[in-house]
Amino acid sequence: MDAISLVNAFNRMLVSNVLIVRKHHRLNAISSGMVRNAVILTGVAIVTLFITGQQMGTIQFRSHLGDVSSISITLMYTVIMIVQFPTLAVAISKRTKLHELCKRIIRMDEEFQKHFFRPIPPNSIWWIKLQLVIASLITLYLLCRCILLNHMYPGKTALTVAARILLQFNMAMRLIFGQLFGEILLSRFQHFQRVVTLRNLGFFVQCLDEIDELKTLLTSIFGFQILINVFSSTPYQPDDLMDAISLVNAFNRMLVSNVLIVRKHHRLNAISSGMVRNAVILTGVAIVTLFITGQQMGTIQFRSHLGDVSSISITLMYTVIMIVQFPTLAVAISKRNKLHELCKRIIRMDEEFQKHFFRPIPPNSFWWIKLQLVIASLITLYLLCHCILLSHMYPGKTALTVAGRILLQFNMAMRLIFGQLFGEILLSRFQHFQRVVTLRNLGFFVQCLDEIDELKTLLTSIFGFQILINGANMFMTCSVVSYNVLITVQIKENLLQVLWEKLDVLADLFGNMVIFFLFGYRCGLIEVKEQEFKNAVKSLQYTATEEHSEDYLNFLDLINLKLMAESPKITACGLFTVNLQVFYNVFAAIVTYIMILFQFRDFEKA
Repeated sequence: MDAISLVNAFNRMLVSNVLIVRKHHRLNAISSGMVRNAVILTGVAIVTLFITGQQMGTIQFRSHLGDVSSISITLMYTVIMIVQFPTLAVAISKRTKLHELCKRIIRMDEEFQKHFFRPIPPNSIWWIKLQLVIASLITLYLLCRCILLNHMYPGKTALTVAARILLQFNMAMRLIFGQLFGEILLSRFQHFQRVVTLRNLGFFVQCLDEIDELKTLLTSIFGFQILINVFSSTPYQPDDLMDAISLVNAFNRMLVSNVLIVRKHHRLNAISSGMVRNAVILTGVAIVTLFITGQQMGTIQFRSHLGDVSSISITLMYTVIMIVQFPTLAVAISKRNKLHELCKRIIRMDEEFQKHFFRPIPPNSFWWIKLQLVIASLITLYLLCHCILLSHMYPGKTALTVAGRILLQFNMAMRLIFGQLFGEILLSRFQHFQRVVTLRNLGFFVQCLDEIDELKTLLTSIFGFQILINGANMFMTCSVVSYNVLITVQIKENLLQVLWEKLDVLADLFGNMVIFFLFGYRCGLIEVKEQEFKNAVKSLQYTATEEHSEDYLNFLDLINLKLMAESPKITACGLFTVNLQVFYNVFAAIVTYIMILFQFRDFEKA
């Protein structure tokens, strides 16, 4: 009953669309409040965003943006309001899955009661209650503070502050609501552990299959909310590979990958999913955006803006970003079977390790990948917010092309990070193999090394073109944006004002450079860890004593010769090896290109 009252409480707090009711002495989950939640929360977010947009256009508001602190706080609050729209859209799309999740948990508990003639003992779920109390007290304090200090704000400003506090509270409640189901599954595991015996083993194996499906359903429903709240740890996922699996599946939902990792009969399996969806949506966005841009290029008003090198270079940069989507998608379609094979072979290698050592490979948090995802997502959200807030300055079609270009560029960054994810998986394998390799299992690890070499070749074949395109995109974007900012600094003396006006392009510049830098750094680290693993294997020959046979010593010599051979590298279509040196070379090329653009500007002045 405690869990039921909490689920119903979340429904009344505009978080859930499910109510648990008792009918004919049986619990039942019914849909309730979806329209109410969507209308109220969307209305609050739209009104708040509209008032904020009006205030941003006033001279009084701009006078407060005199330092980095004020600017960052304004951006933070704007993002909080903007993310309500995708969050609500995902909640609406997942409403039937949430209903199914509740019904299946109720059904599992009923089956337990039929089998053991007693219900599952109640759980106080006090962790959830503690979080609810903390969030409620903080929200009440912030609202009281807003009311007490309302004489310091105009009426509209106080309204936006109060609405922002309530929207932020709703976001926290959605996260806690997802955790509630995790706590329910956790309590089931704890109780099953106490009562499992050989006589009822078959029943609990069925329960384990059901809980695995419930966890997959839980990830599908609340995965986006977890990403929005920048919450990286998932305590209700006990699988060592689950973190990598959730990331691969998240990239599939972000229109990047055509592979889903699913669990069937207690085994992981890679299946093809979403190739047609990805191709149709991304091609459609690119074609529409490019078509509208082409129409605008033919207008006299557009040509009047192309009076200097800065405007021409920015126009060419955005056009190229849209055009390269077509070859990128074509390569992704042609490599779809190889990506599927890559996932299956990594799963198979991990299964072989578990069979050999009777334990799985330890989990990896992949926090480098999550850091890049957070950076790219926040910058994209900011750019979209900036586009919406300044939509009154552009015609409708222009704002549409800007938004389309931002989303396409985000998709390009996601493809690069997706390739890096597989590099991180191989890197974690090298690190673990180095810790456990011994003379007794040397043959197994040499086989693993051969397999990883083939996986690296496969990885280069799949993502080589994407690496090349992203390297060229970073070079072009950073060159043009840096040149544009430097020209503006020359014209205006107030550096802080220039930084505020060019914050959108600077965010774009920062995101491109950080993502490509981390990509090069982590790929270069794979070579370092591989060499360390090889050195660890080579050092084992010195532990061989006279007790070993001559044949065994010859075997060690053959392994040593094999390790001395050069391994395949992760390259961009074979043109260059991906490591940190690539970033430095591209950075040097950016400086050179900026100097060339300045020479064109001198020629333009003359």
